[in-house]
Amino acid sequence: MMMVRATVVAVGLVSASSFEIVSQTFKGNLTMKYSTPVPSPTIAMVELGLDMEAVRGYMNEYIVIEMPKYNITSTTKQIMIFDAATKRATMYTDTHVESPQPMPKTPATCKYFEFANLPDAASVGKCMQDVAALAKPEAPEDGLQKFSMHMPVPAAQGDVDEFVYTDKDFVMKKLVADITVTGAHPMTIHEEMTDMNSKAGAPDSSVFVVPASWGTCEKQALPPMPQTSNPVVKSFLHCMGMASKALTATALPDCSKTACPAKCQCGTQKCPSQIEACLADKSCAAGEECANACPCGSMACLAACAAKHPTAKGFAVLSCVQTACPGTAESALVASFAKTLATDLPDCSKTACPAKCQCGTQKCPSQIEACLADKSCAAGEECANACPCGSMACLAACAAKHPTAKGFAVLSCVQTACPGTETVVV
Repeated sequence: MMMVRATVVAVGLVSASSFEIVSQTFKGNLTMKYSTPVPSPTIAMVELGLDMEAVRGYMNEYIVIEMPKYNITSTTKQIMIFDAATKRATMYTDTHVESPQPMPKTPATCKYFEFANLPDAASVGKCMQDVAALAKPEAPEDGLQKFSMHMPVPAAQGDVDEFVYTDKDFVMKKLVADITVTGAHPMTIHEEMTDMNSKAGAPDSSVFVVPASWGTCEKQALPPMPQTSNPVVKSFLHCMGMASKALTATALPDCSKTACPAKCQCGTQKCPSQIEACLADKSCAAGEECANACPCGSMACLAACAAKHPTAKGFAVLSCVQTACPGTAESALVASFAKTLATDLPDCSKTACPAKCQCGTQKCPSQIEACLADKSCAAGEECANACPCGSMACLAACAAKHPTAKGFAVLSCVQTACPGTETVVV
């Protein structure tokens, strides 16, 4: 079960759409409720540590289960350490059972999994940040930001609905998971992990060192990769160097059938997570055929497609491909920001959504300044600022009327960096 929970936590830490994954420490209570008569823990504690600079994580569980009817008490300690530098995840398990009848002690075990194709730590960290864009921001609760996602959990033969609560600095305070298990023994499991005193900052480096007291750790084969179309799982596997060609070949477009094969191929290579997230979204995927029929270099055509099928994921694809795959006049990157640095940012008091505008000017200043320094892009500011809060259709229409790669970059950045407020500006 720890492997399932570790996967849920790992994806949970990257599930908050549009926020930076931060180094943190978490130590709190774990509660588990089952729909079937299964002994629930009497005591359950979980400790987490994350170091995003070195890209390594630590998870420690202590669970006590009492069965008074049989006068049996089971105590289990499980620890998992992941380190991108060693390309390993190591798990230690020690279980002790007390009962009226003497029982031989089960030896503690140490196992490790090796991720041979794992990229370098910096690439893994960046990839994890990209996965963060795939979650859904929810309305804040009790002063905490809230994010949700749905994903399959093959190891449990089911799926999970997950809710992550963070403070303003994106330090996790609470994680709720509702797991549905199918198969021969179906059940539902409700889990909550809470630590309102969790702190930002990496834990001491010693927690990421496999102790000599664990003894010899045996290598275990990685489980078979799940055949899934879920963009979160696929992108997570991609980050871990575990995604097979079969997982991505059917999701990405057939570039030979597009108007610009070279640009399409570049996009699938450099923006796979954004494209897969779009294709997994019904509204966003509906724009694929439209965009693939656009003449090479026609930003107006692409913007018209975005207006017809407006989604934040669509803007993210347009921004990524236009930025990562230059080659047309419209998609050329800004050579210098010297002039744009002096450009005045929008007057947020005059926009329909001041909170979103202020967030955008704080977190996306370079994109906004580059847009305002471009005559075509700046022309869309008045149009976008007049849009009703939350109207993606109106914003897409403004983008279609004033189509520029810089405009798409602003839309994508603000939607990603400023969840939970009303709408996009510029």
